[in-house]
Amino acid sequence: MATRELLVVILNHTNEELNTEPEWPALTHGHFEKAPDLPPPQTILAGESGMLRCKSSHIGSGIEGSITYRIVGFGPRNEVTFSWSVPYVGVNRFNAASAIPNFTVNILGGRGNQAVVVFVFEPSQKTDGGMEDGGVLAAVAKYPSECAEGPLSGINHH
Repeated sequence: MATRELLVVILNHTNEELNTEPEWPALTHGHFEKAPDLPPPQTILAGESGMLRCKSSHIGSGIEGSITYRIVGFGPRNEVTFSWSVPYVGVNRFNAASAIPNFTVNILGGRGNQAVVVFVFEPSQKTDGGMEDGGVLAAVAKYPSECAEGPLSGINHH
């Protein structure tokens, strides 16, 4: 078939609950597949995931849409939005934005006509050297060439 299909997976890797309104899952092009086992999730609990499936309305068309969730426990402007575009012709595009800087979204996958995209909603990483890794990530982010070119030590070859 020449139709476009998309499975959207949202992984909530935070300690916060996500809630949406019934009107917030919006598709500009295409329609949601409302299977009994896979409805667009109204709530995604902390540490849980939610999935929704959408499909182009007819041959020769694509899918374009978004869903917005409120991050429970945060004040005004507490939203995170996940959006997607799977055109009939062209490159698939995905985007996510959190109004709260404490959180970030990583986007995985999303290629092809029958695509699967995974949005990983998680706490933002600190880059002040005070991380659980002893500041290694902060050092790599701040001094990438020095870290990449420096000699390796402490490796046990036995």
